[in-house]
Amino acid sequence: MLVAADVARGTGRFNVILGLFAAAQGLGANASNVLVGFLAARFGFAATFDVLAGLAALALAVFLVAMPETRPVGADTNARTQGGWCSAYGAFCSWKRVALA
Repeated sequence: MLVAADVARGTGRFNVILGLFAAAQGLGANASNVLVGFLAARFGFAATFDVLAGLAALALAVFLVAMPETRPVGADTNARTQGGWCSAYGAFCSWKRVALA
């Protein structure tokens, strides 16, 4: 969600981008079931695990190499000076305010 917010900043298209992210996750979940079912039936569970572990490693490598930083240049990374996540969603973080106060 944070990446979608950073990518959509100033465009007014946050919901569209969030929908695209959700669609990509849904398609990936469905495609993995088809792939796993075929591989497990054809080659067994050990080979299926190896293929999925390899795909996960490949996805991590692509993410680490190709994913740019989405935080604006010069942005303050200190959550306390910006209010952080808890200031935007205070109802979920009331325990933090008490502990930090």
